[in-house]
Amino acid sequence: MKKTLESLAQAYVWECQAIMRYLKFSKVAAKEWYHQISEIFALTAEQEREHAWWFLKMFHLVQSKLWETIDEIQITTSVTTKLGDTLQNLEIAANWENHEYTTMYADIAKVAMEEWLPEISARVKAIMNAEQHHEERYLKLHKQLKDQTIFSKEDDIIWVCMECGYTHTWKTPPKECPSCGHDTGYYQVKCEVY
Repeated sequence: MKKTLESLAQAYVWECQAIMRYLKFSKVAAKEWYHQISEIFALTAEQEREHAWWFLKMFHLVQSKLWETIDEIQITTSVTTKLGDTLQNLEIAANWENHEYTTMYADIAKVAMEEWLPEISARVKAIMNAEQHHEERYLKLHKQLKDQTIFSKEDDIIWVCMECGYTHTWKTPPKECPSCGHDTGYYQVKCEVY
């Protein structure tokens, strides 16, 4: 169970790094007028906060099975400090998410099973599912930004101003919202399935 404990502590640190990285990426996207991408980075940071919380909870669960208290654990970790523009940050984020679910967390789930902790392995696999979704989202946004299709579509669609809710149907959003005056960067494709 000691290997699982170390792995869970490592995952907790990775998730805490992801939170801060995505909050910074969110600020970069907002400065570049990609407000929807900024919101997605901020949302993902919040989701990574939930993962961090679960890794810490799992650590305490495994610790309770050992009948010992560990107030501090030493781990070796790396810190990703790369920062770019929004296009680069989407690529960095997609690569990181891929590495998390294909390598880091897959290894944790495997070790947990080897140490007879199936509930830990199952939870880690569920987190892997979320990380895969994060990667998919970042790859789609990266492609659209690279292809310059974030604000330009082939067919007429409904665009929604994120600031005031005004809707506009066309291939592109207006340069300025006729309702609140905010620029194109405040528009996103309407996607409301309830």
